[in-house]
Amino acid sequence: MGFFKHNFRPGPGVEKNQPQKREFFYFFELLFLNMSKIFKTGFIAALFSAFLVTNGLGEVGLTFITRAAAKRRPIFEFSDFFDAVKKHWKTALPLGILNLVITIVSLTSLYSAMQMFGTVMGIILILSSSLFVILFMMSKYYHYFLLITYDMPLFKIYTTSLKLAFCGLLRNTLISFFLLIIYGVIFVIWYYLGAKAVLPLTLLYFVVFKGLRSLIIQFNIFPIVQRFLFDPYYNEHPDEDIELRKSLGIYVESAIEENEDETVSDEVD
Repeated sequence: MGFFKHNFRPGPGVEKNQPQKREFFYFFELLFLNMSKIFKTGFIAALFSAFLVTNGLGEVGLTFITRAAAKRRPIFEFSDFFDAVKKHWKTALPLGILNLVITIVSLTSLYSAMQMFGTVMGIILILSSSLFVILFMMSKYYHYFLLITYDMPLFKIYTTSLKLAFCGLLRNTLISFFLLIIYGVIFVIWYYLGAKAVLPLTLLYFVVFKGLRSLIIQFNIFPIVQRFLFDPYYNEHPDEDIELRKSLGIYVESAIEENEDETVSDEVD
């Protein structure tokens, strides 16, 4: 049994000692390379999210696109998007609804705790509620990646995402920082334009924000997933999912390749 769901296209893989580009510049290279595809599918995902309860369907399709973009894999935007929705909707739909419910409940709890500010119990509740909101927000970065990559039930998606939120705390904080910059730009536009900002902000959300946000997340979480999930597993199972790992740009030297090298070496001798 392999580790991944079989929903990848073959890719060239990576060399073991391939030089790495600076992440900041490489991100923008990927963005400009796939801008049209990301923004088009981001627009479709935004349409799904407009109905709230179907947000998970848009997220799972968009995540498939931006995960491929982040690893510089081939993208067929519309077919890939809707194939992912069709394949994963039974999990993506309840995941999106549960995330919506948890978000509403946690923010409501935080607001209620803030009404008790000034008391010891109020401060404790504010701190605990804030911590939960932050960790849940960071764990959501991984939800749909895990959904399209693994055969995981909902509970396992939540627990694994929470662990990754802790393990990759620094990088997750960096993701949140960049997203806050985007939110800040949106707030400034709304603050200065008021009612006049409704149309440009709506267009910004539907055309740009959804896809850009997803690419930022997928680009930055992959090293965490690789370090804490992929690498430990494939160090113990080096001969599984060779082609699938190549499609995600994951290099793990297999025992098969080593044996082939040894055979060639013996023949030469």
